[in-house]
Amino acid sequence: MKKIFYIFLLMISGFVWGQIADFNNLCINNSNLSLDNTYYDFKFKTPIGCSQDQNSSYKSINYYKVVTGGSFEFVLRSSKLVNFHVWILSETELSSFFLNKESRYNAVRSSYTVNNNEKGLFNTITDECEFYGAADGKLKPIDVAAGQYVVIGVLGADINTNFTISSGGTATVCEPEPERGTLDYNNKCVSDPYKLADVKNDIKANIASQFADNTIDVNKIKLFVTETSISEKTSDIVSADGPNQTYYAKVYDDLGRLKYIYKLTFYFRAPHNFNSFFFNGNSELRNFNTCSTVFKWKGKRWYLYEYLNLADVSDYDILYIKYVDKNGVNQRIDDPENSYDIDIPIGGTLILEILVKSVNPLKCDNQSFINQSITNNTLTLNDEYSMNVCEGSVFNYDEVLRTMFPAGYSGYELITSRANNSILNFGTETELVIPVKVKYGLDDCITREVNIRIKKTSPANIANAEIKNICLDDFSQADVNNAITTIQNGNLYQLKYYQTNGTSIAFADLFTYIKTTKQGKIIVKALASENTAICDTEVELTFNLGVSSFVKVDNIPTLNSTCAEVGTGYIFTKTEIETYLKSKLGRADITFEGVGNETLADNASTTIRFKVKLNSESCWSEEMILKLQVITKPNVINASRELQADCDNLIIINESILKDLFGVNSTTIYDYEILHNNSTPLIFDTNGKTEIKVIFKNKLAGTCFVEKTIIVNKKPTLITPPSLNADIEAKKIVYCEDNIDAAKTQLTTLLNYIKSTYNLEARITVEEIFNQFIDDENFVEVVFYNPNSCGEIKLKIGYKKNGLPNIIVPAKGLICTDTLFELDFTTQTDYANYNYSVEKADGTRIIGIDNFHLDAGTYKVTIEDKITLCSVVKTLVVENSPEPILEKITVNEKSIIVTAKGSGKLEYALFDETGNIVVAWQTNNELIIPENITNNNFTVKVRLNNCGVVTYTNIIYLALPSFISPNNDGKNDFWQAMTKNGKVNDTTNSYRLIIFDRYGKQFLNKEGIDIIKWDGMHLGKPVADGTYWYLLEPIGESGVLQVKYTGSIVVKRKIN
Repeated sequence: MKKIFYIFLLMISGFVWGQIADFNNLCINNSNLSLDNTYYDFKFKTPIGCSQDQNSSYKSINYYKVVTGGSFEFVLRSSKLVNFHVWILSETELSSFFLNKESRYNAVRSSYTVNNNEKGLFNTITDECEFYGAADGKLKPIDVAAGQYVVIGVLGADINTNFTISSGGTATVCEPEPERGTLDYNNKCVSDPYKLADVKNDIKANIASQFADNTIDVNKIKLFVTETSISEKTSDIVSADGPNQTYYAKVYDDLGRLKYIYKLTFYFRAPHNFNSFFFNGNSELRNFNTCSTVFKWKGKRWYLYEYLNLADVSDYDILYIKYVDKNGVNQRIDDPENSYDIDIPIGGTLILEILVKSVNPLKCDNQSFINQSITNNTLTLNDEYSMNVCEGSVFNYDEVLRTMFPAGYSGYELITSRANNSILNFGTETELVIPVKVKYGLDDCITREVNIRIKKTSPANIANAEIKNICLDDFSQADVNNAITTIQNGNLYQLKYYQTNGTSIAFADLFTYIKTTKQGKIIVKALASENTAICDTEVELTFNLGVSSFVKVDNIPTLNSTCAEVGTGYIFTKTEIETYLKSKLGRADITFEGVGNETLADNASTTIRFKVKLNSESCWSEEMILKLQVITKPNVINASRELQADCDNLIIINESILKDLFGVNSTTIYDYEILHNNSTPLIFDTNGKTEIKVIFKNKLAGTCFVEKTIIVNKKPTLITPPSLNADIEAKKIVYCEDNIDAAKTQLTTLLNYIKSTYNLEARITVEEIFNQFIDDENFVEVVFYNPNSCGEIKLKIGYKKNGLPNIIVPAKGLICTDTLFELDFTTQTDYANYNYSVEKADGTRIIGIDNFHLDAGTYKVTIEDKITLCSVVKTLVVENSPEPILEKITVNEKSIIVTAKGSGKLEYALFDETGNIVVAWQTNNELIIPENITNNNFTVKVRLNNCGVVTYTNIIYLALPSFISPNNDGKNDFWQAMTKNGKVNDTTNSYRLIIFDRYGKQFLNKEGIDIIKWDGMHLGKPVADGTYWYLLEPIGESGVLQVKYTGSIVVKRKIN
């Protein structure tokens, strides 16, 4: 898809790929070269700054490929005036030389001279480009490297120019001619390809045999359609590309040099059409008549050799024969080697389908049916046939058979006692009767005898005729008709017309034949078979058309007018045209037909058609053509403005400048010549002016031109006011060291000020100036110039870089629970020189001057120098100190056990519901409940590293009995949790109660509100005395830490 889209872009951009194939390889042909019009309106681009590009001329593009690098020179010798351009290109660049009808690349050498002398590149010359009056066509050599292409474009005004190019210098540009060989391939049928790999191996083997070279790598063998093609053949050779194909194989060595070229010819043999091949167009052999009712098959060799007359029957075999017998039954003979009598239907046709197979492996066919038709047909004749002949005619068998069988008599033989072509002498008789028979068919059948009655008749009354004294151009169909009327001699015979060699001519073609042949004769016959009561009679129509001896002249050069003024057009007079034609035709003794006065507009053209007649002859010549062309002076305005030279008194005048001064069409519809070398300094008069002449030429005739003048002014010397330096030095660039953009903005403003106020521009950019600000305070010298003046001035641009505040702000701060972080700047040196601003990430401004108290969060701290206003912004992140993680709280009979984790020292404390401390901070995680505490709602706090604190509230402390005696004596009959103050158990919150026996087996599990009691029963039965364990836990949200109660219960029913 890419290959297709790249090709489309190339097409719409005017790109032409593969142009190298159209150019001349000077290593193959460097002498007697010529110009042509293939690239007539293509433009050659000269070196940049050299002169105008060149187009509208006959051209020749030639190239050398460099073998070894060095200095390249050449000599160009021509029969007429030519100029040249030279390029150094890669192969890819050469293959895309033109783009949009101009050379894609600028030449490295260009010469334009009016001298027809020896030209080229010479080692004694230093010029690289010459487009001035004294140019001699000799330029400086070029340095080239191996693999590059030296392209030499030659151009001139006369297409009939011949030239020779001879290379020189230290570079080698022509490789040795490669050895050549040929290989022909003719052993493949149309269905079989010639494998590319096999062909390459054949070439390698042939090189080894013919040239004793065993170094060839098959990967260095490439096939191309033509010897100059650059598109490689990479697929097998198949018959779909043509029955006969030719390719060229190029064989390279390991260094990429071309060593051998092979011409390869491939032939594909088409399969036989068995029917066409065996019968070879003989329909009578394939379809024959017989009077017999039996076809005698005498074996397949007989059929192939004797019947079909095949030269080598061993190439083919007959497998079997199929046919339908006279009873309509399908039959098949599988052993055609034997003899068979095959019945033929009486009055019908026997069709044999014979399956033939090719047994020769070199023949491109396999097997196919051929059809043999044998018809039982008894030939029936009339009793008598009549013929009309003249005295002295001959008795011709073919004429007799044609009379008997007008539809055709192929395969018939006349049997009679009268000799063929014997003279018929009637004597006193008016008719003769001759008995005849006819032999026909495969079995030599003979008809009954019938009579041929030959009647004596007279010749047709026709006469000879001739066509003469008529000029070829005046000859018409009427002249033919008049001649035929003469031949008819008052009769209306059916006539036949023949060339002297016997070839028939239709009546409708007589006019064309006579006009084309001009002189000769036609045999005219009145045949007895087509007319009544005559014998065959012939006469002659002779003709001799008059023809002008003036030989027609093609490609008569155009008649150009003289150089006409704009708007006047031109009148070509009859006399002017005839005088011009006489000079070009080389005859004065002629008269013209079709020539008159012709009035044309500016630069218009027309074509006239005319004939000439020699004064000594009566016939006009063939029609000829002459083009008339008005040549009008170029309509170019005067220069629209004056130009200014540079400070070296140089100026570049090129096509773009000409379009600007004289209009966009001035260089496209006219040729032009700039009488100035861009590399030559100008000489100005006392007023600082000079003139450059430009000649605009009519493209059809360079001698019709107008000369225009370009006035060039000398560039003035730079003058600046005395106050300039002081003004600029006062405008110092002052910036903070971290604000580079501010410095560059000030620089830009300053440069714009200098430009607008003093019309001066810096030689270097803002970036380059700033890169020289390497000190804290200094100046930079910058060169300025005025585009409209010569000279420059250095100006000092001062700068000062202010430092930033050096106050330290910590990147991170930690605070303990319920405390603030203090940001105090008063502890730092020179803190009073700055203003401070602290702002939280949410936009909250923190109150303070130089001391700030901050809770957890991210803060932007801005510190600004009170004098320079340079500031820095720093970020402070205040975080809470890490808190411990509570994992579990377990309440038992006497204490609360807290399980927590954290990195560092952990401390624990217990508080009542009013916040009073019950157990002071301690490192032991078991908090013993004092006996005198009646409150049962507690808060636990855990502290990490004496800073971060985590709190857990609403811990209900229950009094959990450790003994019951469920004997219904009213004492300790139930295990029931009570609060510390003796109140009933918690009936407000939901709990889960699990009781285990001493073996750890769970036998009681209940949950809900008011379930914290047990009567010592299980499934309605008393449990055994002993110790039991319980787990009591509140039921809350999933994932939320819950307090667990654990302990033991001793059950004893009997109390001593």
